[in-house]
Amino acid sequence: MCSAYIHTDQNDQYLGKSGDHNCHLPVPETIELSIFKEKVKERIVKETVAIGKIYDNELASATLSEAALALASLPNEAKSSLNRLRRQKTPPLPKSSIFNVPDAYSIITNGASFLFSDILKHPNVWAFINLLKDEEVHFQQLLIHTNSGKLKKDSQKTCVMQNKLNQLRKRYGDGIIQLSEYHYQLSLLVGMKSQ
Repeated sequence: MCSAYIHTDQNDQYLGKSGDHNCHLPVPETIELSIFKEKVKERIVKETVAIGKIYDNELASATLSEAALALASLPNEAKSSLNRLRRQKTPPLPKSSIFNVPDAYSIITNGASFLFSDILKHPNVWAFINLLKDEEVHFQQLLIHTNSGKLKKDSQKTCVMQNKLNQLRKRYGDGIIQLSEYHYQLSLLVGMKSQ
């Protein structure tokens, strides 16, 4: 790796150099890669899109030579250093309740303003919240009963139906009634239950 540098000002005007450039052959692939990395870094600082997506988009749109593509790091390998760059540019957490949110974090991709709160108030919002709280309590009670093994008491009608079903099953099992009679009685029993 060459340690020589050329120093320029903000207008790319030559100011001076440091080190000697005579000890190696020119490697245009490294120049291509450094230009590519600068584009990626610029987008990462300006945009809030996922880093891997930015890297993939730039890699796809760049016209890199085969040698430069071979030298380019994979998105997963470049992610940690690019994450570090983004974290350095992320604004710190506010220390008070009064603070400005930068545009990058308050405008969505289509340019519309990000909605922090809904300004419309629903007239029955408190009734709705109370209903939800009651439902939560009811659900918790049912869950506790189910987990403890306590089941709902059977009604008298359910007990009568269960006894009739057991009696019908016993009569068929003992051979007192045939299969067709068993099916017929069972259909009558089910028909009675649905009424």
